[in-house]
Amino acid sequence: MMNEIKKRYTKLLVEVNEQLEIINQHIENWKFTHPEDAQALETKKLTLERTLTFVTQTLASSEHNNDPEAIKTLHQKLDNVETLLVLLKKDTKPRWRKIIQSPITLFIAFLILRSFAFSLETITSGSNEPTLLIGDKVLVNHLAYLRQPIQRGDLVLIESPEVPYEKTGTLRYLWQSIFGFKSVFFDLPAKPPKVMKRVLAIPGDSIEGRIEGGKAFLYLNGQQLLEPYVNPYPLIAFKRKNISLNPEVMTQRLLAPFFEETDINNEYIWLTYNENIAPTEPFYKLSNAQMVLHPNSKKPFLKNPDTPIMQDHFSHIDLPENMYWCEGDNRRNSKDSRHWGPIIASRIKGKIEKIIYSIDELEPDWLFSALKDPIGFFKNHIRINRFWKTPDLF
Repeated sequence: MMNEIKKRYTKLLVEVNEQLEIINQHIENWKFTHPEDAQALETKKLTLERTLTFVTQTLASSEHNNDPEAIKTLHQKLDNVETLLVLLKKDTKPRWRKIIQSPITLFIAFLILRSFAFSLETITSGSNEPTLLIGDKVLVNHLAYLRQPIQRGDLVLIESPEVPYEKTGTLRYLWQSIFGFKSVFFDLPAKPPKVMKRVLAIPGDSIEGRIEGGKAFLYLNGQQLLEPYVNPYPLIAFKRKNISLNPEVMTQRLLAPFFEETDINNEYIWLTYNENIAPTEPFYKLSNAQMVLHPNSKKPFLKNPDTPIMQDHFSHIDLPENMYWCEGDNRRNSKDSRHWGPIIASRIKGKIEKIIYSIDELEPDWLFSALKDPIGFFKNHIRINRFWKTPDLF
């Protein structure tokens, strides 16, 4: 037992001697600039030296070789030496390193990285079904286009051109760009909402929308564009649940006098629907009670994916520099360049790289369902097959 203590003591002694040089240098440097820090360092150093002196004297005395209590005490003293060494190393660490490694700094760095390098976004609309489903959590790379240009087929995050930015440098612009939510009380604007679309044409391309044989087609640079990603399934009207414990609704009611309410309580939404799809890979788990039925026929309201809309027809457009044509994959349920026109490059904020995970639950209070029945929620609402999936490109 005593041999084990001697080995431990010898190893620590070498480490202490190396550290003492650094400690003495810091004490000397801090005497006038940081006297309180120098005094605290001196106190810990003296405690360390006294503890080591006790261990040295005890080991030199042969009368304690077989004394269990002495061996136990020596182990405790060496534990104290190790603890003091850790504290002293922390105290003598360069100040710039302390700042960098502090939890607050790391948190701020994470927020900056999250804002400018990447972000996790939740899909809340069906405009890109079936490529992206409501409930998908996607990773957006905001630096993707620093090293390469925007490509045709990229799925991108866009700030909606329907909401303009205020004049740069004004209080309204700072509020809009930093905080991002609309304040009715103070008349401050919201940041443009985020939408996700697919890039179909880039600067220098020409794009045209035609309706031929009762179907909509896009022509890119004079050639009909093949679009295997376009949603081939019908859309069904789907009722939202009426849940009184919705935390977002409660918050909105509380803040209604100050902030503009968001429209999360539509009576129904349109979702991609395929009654023949394999039950192991559904788009959405729909119950009969949530389907909107025609009052006479009692059949669901459906939108045919092949039925064109007015916006599908537009004349030849040549895209100038920094302008892009973007549309959603779900053409019957997407507001995009067919409505807005070309998108300026500054509105494209990043590329969608991965689907991180996916939850088949449309309501913002899905956590209540998960806590109530975690096994059932996992079985019925977690889309395992979409975890860490790369969205289909063309």
